[in-house]
Amino acid sequence: MGERGRIVVIGVGNRYRSDDAAGPCVLDLLSPSVPRHVSLIETEGDCVSLLDSWTRDDEVVVVDAMVSGKEPGTLEIFRDDLAGHRQPPRASSHHLGLVETLALARTLQREPGSVVLIGIEAATVQPGTEISPEVAVGVERAARMVACMWAHPSCRGASDA
Repeated sequence: MGERGRIVVIGVGNRYRSDDAAGPCVLDLLSPSVPRHVSLIETEGDCVSLLDSWTRDDEVVVVDAMVSGKEPGTLEIFRDDLAGHRQPPRASSHHLGLVETLALARTLQREPGSVVLIGIEAATVQPGTEISPEVAVGVERAARMVACMWAHPSCRGASDA
């Protein structure tokens, strides 16, 4: 990553909904050592606002909490073609999710060079400002994985950190 353009790391999540803050927590761990070719962006979920955050040459890494029934803290990695993945239902019709935003970017010819989605299985997304211990471990693993991606080309295809 980064040979053709920047690496844009997007942490998705709400810091006031417990484990939903996993994406922003990964950014917190990464922020002290960000190289010049890397941008960190935090969003609570309005992904359409991110269309101006990347170019067609950029590599995009999205880190977000997920609820799929797996063990809390488990990482799930999705690469490039996310179109086949179903967007979970949202409470609001005013925001587009990541899959919908990437489809819009494709239509507008503004899709990034590549996309990696790192999902961190949440234990709870109830109101609160603390993440669960299992998710904290997943956050650390995801941060190591992203740092490896920007430092070593061999990590781009890795599925675990």
